Amino acid sequence: MVRRRDNPDYDPYLEGWKRDKFVKKVKEPTEINYCRLHDKPFERRREVCLKELNDGHTGVRFEVTGTEITLLFVKGKIAKPPKENVDWDKEPGRVHLSCTLVVNYVPLVFHGWMDCDTLKGMGHFTYDEARAAAMKEEDKEKKAKWEEFQQKHEAWKARTAQTVLDVKLDQFHGQEHKKYLVKWTEYDEEHNTWVWDFKVADRPDLAPMVAKFDADKAAAEAAKEQ
Repeated sequence: MVRRRDNPDYDPYLEGWKRDKFVKKVKEPTEINYCRLHDKPFERRREVCLKELNDGHTGVRFEVTGTEITLLFVKGKIAKPPKENVDWDKEPGRVHLSCTLVVNYVPLVFHGWMDCDTLKGMGHFTYDEARAAAMKEEDKEKKAKWEEFQQKHEAWKARTAQTVLDVKLDQFHGQEHKKYLVKWTEYDEEHNTWVWDFKVADRPDLAPMVAKFDADKAAAEAAKEQ
């Protein structure tokens, strides 16, 4: 059985639009309220709310779920929100709002209005197909980069799995003696770490050199004991 995420036609964003519990409840117009400064007098809240809208942001509460969301109506360094996002002139006494956002990994467009006197209104979400298409392209690029990284990583592991190291262990009689070792590189998935283990190289051509080193070291230790 093929998992949904392994299906090339599977769209996680559209699936979220269809299944997300919050999104399902706000597809139709529902009551919203300004949700900030609950401890302040209403006139102070109203003053701050209208200033925030003029600056390009506000916070609303969806009464059907009790969810509070920050809405942003400006992008980048724009000083004031464009009329298509914050429209004071469409209807007297009301400000009409629109913006894009991502909720629970679902790209959405908010549509709504708020009464300038009561700070209450109505709002709902629609599916942002343009944003979803852009997000899917970003996912493809990230997946391609991850696969490229994995290929390079596997190649690196293959190169370092058995690397002969020239390790200087000690120096006797004014002459440097070196012992050749093999560095085994192994990844411990359980502990998420690399395991480094040094073993004598299993190479016949190095055996005389290793034997000579061991003999010299044993002789030097014996001389020290006498």
